[in-house]
Amino acid sequence: MANKPESDCSCVIDTSGLHELATASGNLKATLIASLDNGTIGVPSWAWQEFKDLYEDEAKELAPHVSKRLQLTPHVEVRAARITEELNLGFSRGAYDNHVELHTASIALNKGYKVLTSANNVSAYDGMDCPVLDLAGWVNETN
Repeated sequence: MANKPESDCSCVIDTSGLHELATASGNLKATLIASLDNGTIGVPSWAWQEFKDLYEDEAKELAPHVSKRLQLTPHVEVRAARITEELNLGFSRGAYDNHVELHTASIALNKGYKVLTSANNVSAYDGMDCPVLDLAGWVNETN
């Protein structure tokens, strides 16, 4: 069981970020795990579910450290729809597209959080007007 978060989170992590965190090593992984433990990094329920579905073993490893879960709310859905409309994206009808990036950006915008993702996925947030950092960049910024 994860520790009770000390305060509200300041960052929200997506599926790609969770995978990069799970496969990180050394001080980077230790710092990120500590931030999950203390609730600085919040994990959206939709990103966690997608992560568990895609990376079952890695999810088992991280599960005890996830102390701050973020739920999908009507405000998040409305903001995600607004982002979609502004970018003329349209919601796809793909069976495996949970729109993780749109919903993660939405919660970041609604709450004033930063989005954490993998270095390879930063561009997925282009045009969404939310602060986005890769994991190593965030650790370097906070230290």
